[in-house]
Amino acid sequence: MQRDLLLIAEMIDAATQAQALVGDIPAAAVAADRQRRDALLWNLTVLGEAAAQVSP
Repeated sequence: MQRDLLLIAEMIDAATQAQALVGDIPAAAVAADRQRRDALLWNLTVLGEAAAQVSP
């Protein structure tokens, strides 16, 4: 249970960071900014990895 709570907190943090990275920026601007795109992909990877480890 404690592990799931930590994973969910990690998922929330990653989702919050991803949302902050794109905010009101048009998709084309995100696509053109390699550093922002890489940071977004990293946070989505963290989110997916944590989600895969949450117990059923």
